[in-house]
Amino acid sequence: MSKELETEITVNGYTFELNDDCYSCRGSVYYDDDHDEMAEPGLMEAAYKLEDILKEQGVNSESGYSEKGWVDISILN
Repeated sequence: MSKELETEITVNGYTFELNDDCYSCRGSVYYDDDHDEMAEPGLMEAAYKLEDILKEQGVNSESGYSEKGWVDISILN
């Protein structure tokens, strides 16, 4: 990866830390109507906003929820 990325970025009060090739942040664990784990709604909103910020900087990325409240934004380029 040629672009120098910030080690931490705070969006909407959530701080995402850069680890290897993704930004990660942990929020609360939520459950959908089927009792499956899902991302904290505010945290996912912040993740999508961070994707937009990275895109403006020329960095291709993709958000995803892993488990136990973790949201990751993978750096694709």
